[in-house]
Amino acid sequence: MSEPTYSLSITESERTALARTLGILVSKLINAPVQIDGAKVSPPGEPSPAVAPIPQTPVPETRDRWARDRKGKEVSNPEGCESQKAQIFQTEMHKKGTLEFLHVAWYVNSSQGSVDGNCFDASLWPHLIKAKSQPSVLLHFVRKGNYLNIVGIRA
Repeated sequence: MSEPTYSLSITESERTALARTLGILVSKLINAPVQIDGAKVSPPGEPSPAVAPIPQTPVPETRDRWARDRKGKEVSNPEGCESQKAQIFQTEMHKKGTLEFLHVAWYVNSSQGSVDGNCFDASLWPHLIKAKSQPSVLLHFVRKGNYLNIVGIRA
């Protein structure tokens, strides 16, 4: 059995008055004081028995994440790979022709100053960008002449 359909024809002034009235009622409902008579009130710090506990979101495991080869497989510890604790302070996207890469700058320690390198694997970019908010991360890189290519991060 289908539900009946109703139509309501009102003037603009009636519609405005109805909207105003509903707005006032909603405002009163939102701002109305709540009174509980005869209900058990839990002491502060104890969850109400009627409220289900909030599920904890799992924290992803910290592990080494490596650049991927052309087949999409992570290549761990490539030849000439070095690792270094670092504090990332800058990440910038760059594009040269069709080549896109992330330029990353980091502090090694106060006596050595800062170092920079490039990451060409887009799967590592979110981890490198997120690492800017962390005090220290472990970076894996390979030296290519005067350049450093970031090939992994512990995140």
